[in-house]
Amino acid sequence: MSTAPAVSAEKLYSVVIVEDEAILALSLERSLREFRLEVRGVAATAEAAIALADRERPDVVLMDIRIQGARDGIEAADVIRSRHDAAVVVLTANSDPKTVRYMMSTASIRGTFWRMMNATPGSIADAITIAVRMRRRRSWRSQTT
Repeated sequence: MSTAPAVSAEKLYSVVIVEDEAILALSLERSLREFRLEVRGVAATAEAAIALADRERPDVVLMDIRIQGARDGIEAADVIRSRHDAAVVVLTANSDPKTVRYMMSTASIRGTFWRMMNATPGSIADAITIAVRMRRRRSWRSQTT
């Protein structure tokens, strides 16, 4: 008889993916599902991301910086964070100093977790878990003070 604990099939967190490269978005979606994360949708533009977050109210938004449309991922994250208590994990291939300064200068992005695009699926799932826990801890602290 096995004494190993039963593994819950329950989803850990709900996620919205914001990525304008369809193949990458599909790959991310599949990988996140393997880590028991509930992907609630994929958006390729800031406007679509904001609407999706309004409708789905995810625990976390996995956000690319450079996306289709007039607004970038940082601007979309700023709007989403102003409306919802969602954590944001920025996933980017752009680590140049100008992009990093831009990310850090945006109030809603400061304190979020970010990963490089070449990160493994496991490290992305870990970043999502850490970001959600950090966000919940900050929310709890603000409610108790």
